[in-house]
Amino acid sequence: PPLVLAEDLDRLVLMKESFLMGFRTPSGPDEGLFRRRFGLDVGECIPETLKRWRERGLIRPERPALTREGILFLNPFLTDCFAEATIPGVRGPKVPCRGTSPPVGGVGVKPPAKKTLPNRGGFY
Repeated sequence: PPLVLAEDLDRLVLMKESFLMGFRTPSGPDEGLFRRRFGLDVGECIPETLKRWRERGLIRPERPALTREGILFLNPFLTDCFAEATIPGVRGPKVPCRGTSPPVGGVGVKPPAKKTLPNRGGFY
C-alpha cells in the first residue's frame, strides 16, 4: 500500500493556514467557509491588523482582502495576522512583531531592497 503522511492541525494553526492561503487571492479568505470552520468572522480574529492595514489603504474597505498595493506586502501582513490571531478559548503564542507593518501611507511605498546572500555553492 502507498505511504500516507498526515498532519494533525489544531484550530489556531488551521486558522493561520486559512489566512496564508486566503489572503493570496484578490477576494481574500472565503468568509462563509471561515465562519463555518471557526464560528467567527475573519475580522473577529485579527481586528487590529485589519484596522491598521485598512487605514493605510492596503485592505479593501468592503471586505478583508488586500488591495493591489497591499498584496505587495503580503508577508509582513501575514506576520501581523499570525501575531494577533486568536480563537476564544484557544491560546496561541503571542510573538511581538516589530517593524512588520508598512509605513503610514504605505500605498506606493517601495518594498525594502532585496538582500543578496553569498553563494556557498549549494541550496539553503
